Amino acid sequence: MGCAPSTQQNATTTKSKIANQVFDKFDQNRSGSIDKREFQMVLAYLGYRVKNDQELDLDFKLLDLSGDGKICRDEFCKWYTRSDKLRQLQWPSHKLKLLEELNESFKRYDKDDSGILEREEFRQVYRDLIYKFPSISYTCEELLSQLDTTRDGKVERTEFVRFMMKFTK
Repeated sequence: MGCAPSTQQNATTTKSKIANQVFDKFDQNRSGSIDKREFQMVLAYLGYRVKNDQELDLDFKLLDLSGDGKICRDEFCKWYTRSDKLRQLQWPSHKLKLLEELNESFKRYDKDDSGILEREEFRQVYRDLIYKFPSISYTCEELLSQLDTTRDGKVERTEFVRFMMKFTK
């Protein structure tokens, strides 16, 4: 006789099923990803109204973890199952400006436009941070370890932006 799944496990499974159903509903062209127009419809469905195109762009970039201009099923489901999914999208104007600046900064370092900072690209980020913030006590490898939440030796755009948003508070 096996153990019954925990209530938390059932809730997680239910949230995941609902997230997949919502994804399927709004992936209108059945491409396996949600584009910006489809994402805007998801937000309207959830009762969330974006203030302008810039906010929509930033919200979309926040979910587009791979930086490929599409929100894949995994990216969408990770966001959709969060209890604070809509709060995560609420940006005060100064944070919107900072987020845009950080995204632009990331693009400058991402020389091959892959949406990922390879180790050598990250070394340039580190040199510039040390110059701008001499009080940083991390080595390059320690800082890379702090940013690399997926532990693959690379820094994704969202890892970079999230870290820098915290760092520049």
